[in-house]
Amino acid sequence: MSKKSANQSGQLSPENYIRKKSRNLPIKECYINKDWRKSRFCNIIIVRQHANSNVSFCIYIVDLGCLGVKETLYQFNMPTEIFEDFLREGLSDKMVLIKISYKLAHNIIYAGIEYAESYGFSPCKDYTSITGYFLEEDTNAIPLIKIACGGKDGNPLYVNTGTDSTAREKQVLAQLEKTAGEGNYRFIAKDDVHNEFTNDYYEEEEDEKEDEWTPHNEEHEKIKKELEAMSLEDKKNLFLKMNAKEDTKTPFSKDSTFRHFLLNNMLAFELTSTDEVDEQLNVFKVKFNREFISIDTLPNNLFAGIENVGKPIAYSFLKALHAIIKYKKPKKAIAEFKVLAGETPVSDYIEWYYIKLKNDKELDQKLIHYYQKYPDYFLFKIEYCAQALSKEKDSDLKIFEDLLLDHKQDLTKFEADCYFIAYAILLLENVNTKLPVVLAFEKFINELSFFNDLTMFKLAALILIAKTKKINELINQ
Repeated sequence: MSKKSANQSGQLSPENYIRKKSRNLPIKECYINKDWRKSRFCNIIIVRQHANSNVSFCIYIVDLGCLGVKETLYQFNMPTEIFEDFLREGLSDKMVLIKISYKLAHNIIYAGIEYAESYGFSPCKDYTSITGYFLEEDTNAIPLIKIACGGKDGNPLYVNTGTDSTAREKQVLAQLEKTAGEGNYRFIAKDDVHNEFTNDYYEEEEDEKEDEWTPHNEEHEKIKKELEAMSLEDKKNLFLKMNAKEDTKTPFSKDSTFRHFLLNNMLAFELTSTDEVDEQLNVFKVKFNREFISIDTLPNNLFAGIENVGKPIAYSFLKALHAIIKYKKPKKAIAEFKVLAGETPVSDYIEWYYIKLKNDKELDQKLIHYYQKYPDYFLFKIEYCAQALSKEKDSDLKIFEDLLLDHKQDLTKFEADCYFIAYAILLLENVNTKLPVVLAFEKFINELSFFNDLTMFKLAALILIAKTKKINELINQ
């Protein structure tokens, strides 16, 4: 008796349809979890649309750190409204999704597979037998995008998030010992995952922003083309109008903000020369040419004064820092850290970091107290020096630059984060800083990868304000 693939009518089963015909369906949209670059774990949804407006989709769970495609799921011929409910209700409480191009989704999946295979790990069975056929063929027709795999150092990073059994964990580690070699990979056990990834923002890679989707992409493209078609004089006049005091009553909108931001960028580069910016960028690169270590590289300067410093101290510090930045029970997290750290400089600094964000009325006096208590601690030195220099808008920045240049010990990325936000304020608010320096500093900052979200927000705001001020000065000369 012969077998039929799905039903007695001779139609293809969902599995066989995906294998044989799914590539004939147009790609409708693709999604990925927003934090995929930080976590190295990707939940990718690729959606194709049928002629009847229904959709079929596949979900690819990709571990870029080590294992490649760990699991795939699929749904066939689902009504669009049910799929939208699935996205809105089924996933919204578990992860934040963003739209991306198929090109990026394709490259992530194949990069994960290729990296995993180089260490002896194959994609899951469903991928090989079914869901791999849902992707376009991996040919030169799909432009190549470089996707970072492994840990920060490029070596395998195996994280057991709790889904791998003890037996599977042992199997993976044995394979890594064999293919990567002892000391050439990193393992994070499931009990350490939460603590480890409170420092996510230090591990973030540069985004492929052009591939991310926002609801305003089409309108933004129109705005961009309108501005590009304008003459330099017209752009100057629009800039002056948008920055005029009487125009501040114009209602806020995302499109007007985007127009203002884009106009600033265009004018900034049209009013300067590329050579000037590149020359200044090279000055920053030479001046600040040093590596910064991760917080959990122990011992380190950040935790000076703590005897037998270990991972629990680093994790507790990151937990407190995360609580402060996200404002989630910061006082409790700080108190827990201070119990572990004792009477040490970092114990007082994390408290200072919190009260500084609160803009405490007695901020200056408290800083003097901490600095007198720990005059040689790098973080209090930069805070005290920055406070002194900020009182003059034409101060000599070399004094502040020398703090970093003269500090010969290894510095953590957190200390670098604190230093560069203070330096940015001094540089960008200095009356002697010219527009090419502002643009070069923006480029330099964007090439660094360790700033936390709060610092990046502050830096972006400071740079935008500085560019606006310098452009206005040049136009009104």
